[in-house]
Amino acid sequence: SGINAEYGSSGINAEYGARRCIGLTSSICDPSTKLLIEGNVNLLVGSKLKLKVQAPKSYSDVQWYFEKTCLPAEKSRELVIEEVSVDDSGRYKVRLESNSNGVKWVFADVTVADTPGSPLEELRFVLQPQDYSIKESASEAHFFVDVRPYCASLQWYCEGVLMHDKTQPYLCVSGLDETAHRRQYKCVAVHGLATLTSDVALVRWAPDQPKDFTGSGFVETATDKVALIIGNQSYEEATFGDIVHAEDDARDITVALRNMQFKVVSLINLTREEMLAACDNFYKLLSSGVYGVFYFAGHGFESAGENYLVPVDAPTTVRVEHCIKAQYVLHRMQFRDTKLNLLLLDMCREFANVGGIPGDMQPVRSRGNTAIGFACGPGSRAYGSENDKNGIYVTYLKEHINRNITVTNLLDCVNKAIGMREPSGYQRPHYQSSIIKNISLNDPIDTTNHTAEFHHRSIIWSMANNVDKESEEVLLKKSSLQLQYSASFSNVLQFTLTSDLPLDRASIDQDSQANGLQLIKLTNTVFEIRNIQKLRGAFIELTFCISKDSTNVRIERPLFAKITANRVNFGVVMDVDAAGTHRTGMCQVPTVPAQRGRGCAEVKADQKLREIEKFDKQTNDQHQKKKKAEAKHQQEEEMKRQEEEEKEEEKASNLPPALDN
Repeated sequence: SGINAEYGSSGINAEYGARRCIGLTSSICDPSTKLLIEGNVNLLVGSKLKLKVQAPKSYSDVQWYFEKTCLPAEKSRELVIEEVSVDDSGRYKVRLESNSNGVKWVFADVTVADTPGSPLEELRFVLQPQDYSIKESASEAHFFVDVRPYCASLQWYCEGVLMHDKTQPYLCVSGLDETAHRRQYKCVAVHGLATLTSDVALVRWAPDQPKDFTGSGFVETATDKVALIIGNQSYEEATFGDIVHAEDDARDITVALRNMQFKVVSLINLTREEMLAACDNFYKLLSSGVYGVFYFAGHGFESAGENYLVPVDAPTTVRVEHCIKAQYVLHRMQFRDTKLNLLLLDMCREFANVGGIPGDMQPVRSRGNTAIGFACGPGSRAYGSENDKNGIYVTYLKEHINRNITVTNLLDCVNKAIGMREPSGYQRPHYQSSIIKNISLNDPIDTTNHTAEFHHRSIIWSMANNVDKESEEVLLKKSSLQLQYSASFSNVLQFTLTSDLPLDRASIDQDSQANGLQLIKLTNTVFEIRNIQKLRGAFIELTFCISKDSTNVRIERPLFAKITANRVNFGVVMDVDAAGTHRTGMCQVPTVPAQRGRGCAEVKADQKLREIEKFDKQTNDQHQKKKKAEAKHQQEEEMKRQEEEEKEEEKASNLPPALDN
């Protein structure tokens, strides 16, 4: 059941004629029934408004309401207002009644403005969607936008046609072939009365050899691209102080890598155990032919020639065993036989005489596939200004990271750009590279003979980054709530709340608070749930209070919480010793007993993985049978040939001897 809103073009400015589409599940409905509600329809005075109900035929009794006033004459499935005025702004409701299914309500909010207004300066696209090239073996195209403010509503369009349920910054389009060449995609952002349309992004069909980025005449390919982004900004000890731009830097690098087809897991404000666990899961997604990128923004230091990443729970008197050694991360990445290992360390490298056991790890063996980019040189610091959006290193890294150049050239361009534009000399980046091949972050992905691994990573990435439901409606006694969910990071769930009445209070359940989850209020209507990786229960429970009327909303384990608590672990079973612990790198974390009632996303992921494994097994079995049959046929042919030769020899031996002349 649902309401579709339509309106004519008369008197509508194209920039202000768009509307926001919200897919909601009503709390008064059967769980299997979903309502599609067109929320916050924005249009100008004099426009035509048409609201149409879409519901099964069993709902024969239809009645329209405007706010609390019944519209007796309106009993059809369409409500048409030829020329709207400001007085027509408000909530339009429809009462649907069926003998078998009872009564259901759906509604749409309509806003009519007499002037376009001027909030467009506040609404902007920080990142526009980019053209995407596919080849014969590819079936998906990926687009991404970054919009400000974050609470703006988004809607994707294909060739000018609205794409239902496509209201997130990330858009994945599957099932594409050569007929999709030059197909146009764009995103429309709505915030209040302001509407802004993104640049048009094209799907390009490129069945031939992909473009040679390096001029070498040969193009490298990756079996997949995986990245782990960590931004530690809020440290527990005041001695360290907060990093100004760590979260913004992590967010922007995430966006840039996703535009190059990387499967990115982005996490902020991690403890040492959480960093090790995240890294351990990251390593397991790496395999032969994969491009691996690790980015860290936060506090760091150098000691005895080694670089250390500082977690948010490091004590004031920090020792090396409280931190993560960069060489350890690189060593584990090399162990997975990847094609590219790139470390980007956006941190200070001041020399520190700290105590602790440095460890006996052997030097990393060079395989001609490794590069490390440092934000500053040995013994120096990395800087950032509160007046800037990013730190100095990411400011210039963003300018070059999407260019079609090799990884070594990328790091060199960033170093030169900072050297020329930052004449103070306080920060001089540094990089090390042993890469032999002309590898670029823009290299295409070729999944030949690696299809199962590729789909496995796609499932895990989706679990860690996609919300299970984009929106939800909650009905109270005196009002209703509409919640829209999105992921700021893989461990930060953001939701926007709209209500008829002002919100008095919002809180999170005590168990989640005790585990370290935080509910942060960004604006009056935008909230964030942080530290989702700490969730140990099956759900998060939010409590909203409006005019002394309260209600609870349960969110089943979202985003990265599906991966943590030893429930999924990126789909790879971890080694469990006799003491009941699983080893995650340099530390041991107690295992959590498996709980009943797993989330739908986990069940679907397991089912998908079983299907892929079954398909691969069948394919391998067929291949083995074919090889055995060919070998048997060759053996039979060889035996037959030998028998014929023996017969010829025997025949020749039985001939009478030749007579001499």
